[in-house]
Amino acid sequence: MPAVPRHLVVTCLLIGGCGARGPDGALDRIRARGELTWGADEQGGEPFVFEDPGRGGVLVGFEVDLADTLARALGVRARFVQNDWATLIPSLERGTFDVAMNGIEVTPALAARVAFSRPYYRFTERLVARRGDARVRDLASTRGLRVGTLAASLSWQLAKDAGADAVPYEGVDEPFVDLEHARVDAVLLDDIIVARYAVRHPTLVVVGDVAQGSYAIAMRPRDDDLRQAIDRALGAEIASGAWRRTLARWQIDTPAQAALEVAPATAVVARAGTVPLSARQIALFLQGALVTLLISLAAMALAAPLGLVLAVIRIQSPRLRPFATAWRTSSSQTNGTGGSVGSRSASAGASTAARLTAPSPYGPASPPPARPRSSCSCAIANTA
Repeated sequence: MPAVPRHLVVTCLLIGGCGARGPDGALDRIRARGELTWGADEQGGEPFVFEDPGRGGVLVGFEVDLADTLARALGVRARFVQNDWATLIPSLERGTFDVAMNGIEVTPALAARVAFSRPYYRFTERLVARRGDARVRDLASTRGLRVGTLAASLSWQLAKDAGADAVPYEGVDEPFVDLEHARVDAVLLDDIIVARYAVRHPTLVVVGDVAQGSYAIAMRPRDDDLRQAIDRALGAEIASGAWRRTLARWQIDTPAQAALEVAPATAVVARAGTVPLSARQIALFLQGALVTLLISLAAMALAAPLGLVLAVIRIQSPRLRPFATAWRTSSSQTNGTGGSVGSRSASAGASTAARLTAPSPYGPASPPPARPRSSCSCAIANTA
């Protein structure tokens, strides 16, 4: 066998080997191992992902159907990974699974952390109260009331923004049980959840829908090849009408789902960035600026006469000069707003007054002594 030239061996090592290359992107890795891992929380219950007691505890749900459909389109099988709903995104970022899919709401905050697929479901946030409770009329009326919802969800943020005392739950039926027994004053959850669980409690009534949103599949931003492949598979499923038939089988198909067919290529409808200030925030900002200005003016008004008094003391009273000098030194080292402005003004005033009123060391009319002539000049004159 002929010897392989040394330069060829070195070149192969530098470029990572002369043989077949390993999987580079997320899609290659998924196809290499033959499975798409997806994270969800079966405690979320119907109709997302849950155990079917009639089938021996087999996992079912419309998201289970979607995971299987997408995996088939990628040429692999789907494997479910149990994970608490509140920590799905951190687990995705750590690489615990390939995608997270469990009623994850598209928000600007999450869009700054993950890459979203196109939406696969449209929902509304629905407010529920006890029948006859006139206090709960809309979202604004929940201010100061206890509102049950899911922790780290869009409804949780909406309740907090409205001034409500948001009570977190991990399950989806417990909030309605507590509302029925007056342990909370209202419940704010996705309509897909309310439609399944609120009807089990006849003393509860739907107040109304307060917001809209969409569910999408979350992936790591660097796995763009996987996102594109999933978007193509999901888009084909929606365009063929098969996805609407799946939703209808789970009794969650609504007129709002027609918007899925004209969804953009990505579910990110807003990017994290500068949020416009509300009128209340602007008023608070102006109020704070005014208070700061008034404090600064008051400090300067107090420091000016005080600086003059200290200057007079420094000049006229030898016994009190050390105290005035010490105060001036400490004032010049003060940092901050308001007080430091006044202190610097006072110390500057004292210094200026002292310079203007202090007797000249040369006498009232004596000019400063003349500079002596240069010895060099004298030598030149003598030589001449």
